[in-house]
Amino acid sequence: MIVIFSKNTHLEQALRNFQMYKSLKIVTTQDKKQLEEAGRICILDEVASFNNQYKICISTSKTQGTDLTKPFHISGLNLLIIKYLAKINNYIFPDKFSFFYNERLLINNDEKTVKLTEKEAGLLNFILKSPIFTVNKVEVLDKLWGYDITSETLTIETHIYLLKAKFKKLGFKNVLSIDKNKINFSI
Repeated sequence: MIVIFSKNTHLEQALRNFQMYKSLKIVTTQDKKQLEEAGRICILDEVASFNNQYKICISTSKTQGTDLTKPFHISGLNLLIIKYLAKINNYIFPDKFSFFYNERLLINNDEKTVKLTEKEAGLLNFILKSPIFTVNKVEVLDKLWGYDITSETLTIETHIYLLKAKFKKLGFKNVLSIDKNKINFSI
């Protein structure tokens, strides 16, 4: 969820024009209590400080703590939002798809949705958190699922196959692959 603390709805309207934000709840408010709830990205319009780790501060003057100075291009705000969404395990790949970990949901740009199982969502989140979208199979078994890495299992291959099928429903082919002991994601 994106909460905009402002006297007007101009930012909300601008963000709603982006196709990739259609599936996100965006609210403009002047109620500071709405800014305090966890897991929200807060955009603060002309508010000097507020204690929230996922805040974007917008101001007419470049002061300490200001992320964007007015006037600004909406693409600058867009880049900051994408960065903060990733920190709360939500990923937007512009003009492609969005992945919302807590909702276990994949959404393409045509707003077609696919629900993921808990393990599928966990695996995709684990891969997307890696710097180059590549992880070691042993890491997944050990760190993500707590499996004994000496045992033989096809769990990863099964979940990769199921994830690939779900991406295919959204129109994406070959986004996941296994090469020896590495799992690769490419879009």
